[in-house]
Amino acid sequence: MTSFDIDIISGKICPYCKCKTKLIDSAEIYDGVSYGQMYICRNCNAYVGCHKDSSKSLGRLANEELRRYKHCAHLIFDMIWENHFMSRYNAYTWLSKKLGVDRAYTHIGMFDVDLCKQVINLSRTYLLDKSREQFQDCINAYLSDYQIEIDTETKAVL
Repeated sequence: MTSFDIDIISGKICPYCKCKTKLIDSAEIYDGVSYGQMYICRNCNAYVGCHKDSSKSLGRLANEELRRYKHCAHLIFDMIWENHFMSRYNAYTWLSKKLGVDRAYTHIGMFDVDLCKQVINLSRTYLLDKSREQFQDCINAYLSDYQIEIDTETKAVL
């Protein structure tokens, strides 16, 4: 991974226009309510939050589309470890191996739309193989809420 790639996944460079980002208080985005700091690219309306009481980003900047995919990927992937099929650490290790991404960079916040789609597909398949009835309705609701389409034939995220 190049230093430029690291700057992108750490929120320092906008992945859309390649400009440097600005560190701001999240109150500028969230109607005066502060959740801490965040990086923003005003050119692209892309942003990412930071870890609590820190200027360390939670990943790459995201536009509206990527924010939808990140949220949905997290909701479905987190069901694996939240339902005790694996520990959280082991779930991320499993995901790292499935995606072919170094474990240190296996964070949904660092992913682009394509990787988020892969996370959704892998996690959905894993959960439905474990217990179809238990998770099907919940997964479908998340996909619908985030306006993520599934190919009716292959059952993969489009």
